[in-house]
Amino acid sequence: MIISNTTPLINFSSIERLDILHSLFGEIKIPPAVNTELLDKIKIFPKLQLALETPNIQVLKLKDERI
Repeated sequence: MIISNTTPLINFSSIERLDILHSLFGEIKIPPAVNTELLDKIKIFPKLQLALETPNIQVLKLKDERI
């Protein structure tokens, strides 16, 4: 498992190779802010939809929302 930011998800989804991240790390967790940023950038990077639909990429639930 790994916690990711937006950049690798944009890059690997753009070349349709999210499978590489899955092979290397298994589950990929993203903070809610990263999920929001991905949703905001779908118009610029349409292939980001692949990242949002991939079952091994999951949004973390933060215990402290102030973070």
